[in-house]
Amino acid sequence: MSNQRIQARDMRSALRQAKERFGEQVNILANRAIPNGIELLVSTGPVPSIAATTRDDYGIGSQERFAQRARQTGRDLAAQFGVDLNGSVDQRTRHGLPARSTVAPEITELRSQLVELKHMISAVSPPPVAATAEPVPAARSSTVDALEGIGFTRQAIMRLDMTRSHKDPIRDGLNAVAKALAVVKAPGLHAPSQVFVGAAGSGKTTTIAKLAAQKVIQGGANSVAIISLDSRRMGAGLIASSLARVLGVQVVTVSPDESLLEARQKIAAPQVLVDTAGLTPADPGFRRQQQQISELKDATVWLVSSATQQIAAARSVYRAQGKLALSGMILTKLDEACNLGEALSLTLESQLPVAWSTDGQRIPDDIQEGKASSLFHQALLLARQSTHAFESKAV
Repeated sequence: MSNQRIQARDMRSALRQAKERFGEQVNILANRAIPNGIELLVSTGPVPSIAATTRDDYGIGSQERFAQRARQTGRDLAAQFGVDLNGSVDQRTRHGLPARSTVAPEITELRSQLVELKHMISAVSPPPVAATAEPVPAARSSTVDALEGIGFTRQAIMRLDMTRSHKDPIRDGLNAVAKALAVVKAPGLHAPSQVFVGAAGSGKTTTIAKLAAQKVIQGGANSVAIISLDSRRMGAGLIASSLARVLGVQVVTVSPDESLLEARQKIAAPQVLVDTAGLTPADPGFRRQQQQISELKDATVWLVSSATQQIAAARSVYRAQGKLALSGMILTKLDEACNLGEALSLTLESQLPVAWSTDGQRIPDDIQEGKASSLFHQALLLARQSTHAFESKAV
């Protein structure tokens, strides 16, 4: 018997070389991986008897173990590559059919496991349904587009129930907005201590002046007083003194070092309106002002938001003031806005009820209690004006 080594880049090539060089009576004794591929140890004669000895090239130990491993290796390779140990080619090749594809045992095992897993899933799961997304009704889609066109955010629109549709997408959408809007009931508008917070220029002081004027008309100058926490702004003192002179009401300015609670306790008027400075969280006095407001345990805190403010800025103010347990919102400057989409979006997103809305500078006329119907009509009017102006420019 003559042992030979055959090296090739893969097992298929090595087997082909063995058959071509030594004929059909080739025996595969062993194989091992080498850096550039694989090496076979083949025999060109009959396998020696068990009693025979030979040089141990692969560390088998004894001739008997060597022969047994050689036979097992041959059978494994025959099953994997379709080669007969006696040299015969797989029956598929004999009959002119394509040879079986070369598949590693690990791949075969993996495929078997995947098939079993598929059967298990099929047994416990309902048959798959064709993935067809539920179509969005054309009417709702046009309504969503119309609302987005007048400034409403996607987050706000997602809170709306637009089950019915009309021929007018804007009216349909604003109807849904009106149904979703919450408003403050009358008793909440007459709390004894009311604090007004918001960004600088949002209309806090003007709103307080309008409410104070209404209160004076109804109950006299002693029925209401004003406290101002805005002691640093130059114009704040002038406004406070003007209100005191024109309305005849008591106006008290509280500095950051003073106690808002103590100032409130010294005022005899049954109702106090507290004006605040429009500070941001980055301002050193912001935290102190919030501490002062927190001293009034029974205070009703209103967030004053201008309809001309962009939604991103309005959200930032809302988040900054959120620790004060806001009771509701006051929408100001409706007369200066191109649309009410962003302003009403904040009310929908925050779910704060609307207490009042203002639409002008006249004191005390241009302020109304929050009503969904009123806001609906104002939003519809502005939307019509905006759409008409856009269409006119397009023509």
